[in-house]
Amino acid sequence: MRSLFQEIIGQASQEIQTVINSLNMAQFSYSKLGQMFLIKNSQFKETNIMFNNVGTIDRVIRLVVASVLFYVGLAVYGGSTLGIGLTFVGAVIAISSLAGSCMLYGLLGINTRKQNPQQ
Repeated sequence: MRSLFQEIIGQASQEIQTVINSLNMAQFSYSKLGQMFLIKNSQFKETNIMFNNVGTIDRVIRLVVASVLFYVGLAVYGGSTLGIGLTFVGAVIAISSLAGSCMLYGLLGINTRKQNPQQ
């Protein structure tokens, strides 16, 4: 009975170690992915693409467009593939608006946010 218990504990310990190693590899991969997204830009020396680069007017326009896409996706084409697609696109636009950051803008070096004069 005791050896069975020790065997189970040993197997569980090995599984836990495997999970820990997998998490360490995932963290390493995530940090490498983040480094890949660093871009060189003439306006900014080295900038991460995920920073606030969406201005106030741009955010409002994005929220209006997202609302329209939500309405059309849910009310007009509800349940269809087109409706699900429109709702998904609206969600992505709404999230970028609420977060104030657009990945595509970062890749293209676009910044519609007014810079603080103190910076």
